[in-house]
Parts: sequence; structure tokens; C-alpha cells
Amino acid sequence: MKAYRSASQVLFGYLPDQTVDLEGGVWKVKKWLDSKTERNVEADVLRKELIRLAMPWATDNKDGGFVEDLRKKVGIKVLSLNLDQGVYVEPFPKIWICRGCNRIYQAPDGSCKCGFKGKKGQFHFVAY
Repeated sequence: MKAYRSASQVLFGYLPDQTVDLEGGVWKVKKWLDSKTERNVEADVLRKELIRLAMPWATDNKDGGFVEDLRKKVGIKVLSLNLDQGVYVEPFPKIWICRGCNRIYQAPDGSCKCGFKGKKGQFHFVAY
């Protein structure tokens, strides 16, 4: 499936492992396709700004050690979006429901035992 979004929308809303609404369904961003590693980055300036921005989470101990890692100078990798390739998404969760009888399926295609001929809907609820 191809859908078009602006580069800024992708940069801020289509990060790997995030879910997005596309074409009436929920999708999970798996990866940016052919992203480019930026080499001309002032790592110390970027590190300082990331620490500043993440401090509210670090203060509440909700940053997962991110600020501490930045202070330890763990490597930073800056990627830029390849506008020609975009991102790869897949349905999430991969569960579909018959709109006729509410049977659950692991794939969107195929007919239902109840005889319903319409398109199956994506099951948007996740249990854990």
C-alpha cells in the first residue's frame, strides 16, 4: 500500500515501532526504508539539547536511563528520511474480525464460516 505524507509528519509521527492510522486501519511502522546516516552533526550540541529536552522524564525517573546514557556519551546516530523510499508499515495488530458474526481471524482474506461476503475489519484491541 502506498500512502503519501509530508516529510515532517513522517519525521515526528512515523518512527519505528509507533502505530499510525492509514487508509482506515492501524499500522505499525517497522522501519524507514534506505534511511541515510547523517555524518555532519555536532554530537556534543545535539547531546546537550537532548538532555535538556529529556530532563522532565529523567527527574521523574521515566526516561529509561536515556539521560544517563547521554551523559556517558553513548553513541548518537542521526538518520534522515529517504523521501523516495519512505517507511515500511504492517497491519497492527494482525487480527481481523468478521463483520457478520464477529469471528476472529489471523488474516484479512478468505471467506467466513458464517457466509459473510464483505471485507473483514481490523480488530483494534490488544490484550496483554
